[in-house]
Amino acid sequence: TTTTTTNQKAENHQMNTQEMKKTKEANDERVDVLFTFNGLRYAKRVSVCGSWNWKNAYPLEKEKFKDCWSTSISLPPGEYEYLYNVDDTWKIDESKQKRFNNNYTVNFLKVTAQTKLEKQIN
Repeated sequence: TTTTTTNQKAENHQMNTQEMKKTKEANDERVDVLFTFNGLRYAKRVSVCGSWNWKNAYPLEKEKFKDCWSTSISLPPGEYEYLYNVDDTWKIDESKQKRFNNNYTVNFLKVTAQTKLEKQIN
């Protein structure tokens, strides 16, 4: 049994090491994406949720003396749908790329390794 336990520990360590390596590789591939929403002068709270994790909203910060809200989120390459929550109302940013999905219109973003932080500003 001691040999079995030692072998199991070695296998678990190897699996943990492989998982850590995969996680590190995934983190190395992440790209900082800037999410902005302009024209929200009177908004009190703005956040963004997306298909990267619909359960967690990322708050946007208002730029001083402007009606622009923004935040940066580190995402692995892929295609993402997202929505903004403005004072408890879901909205899309009409100035960004959109798609129709399951009876809803959502904003859409494709992140590649070459995506730059400024790309989402357009």
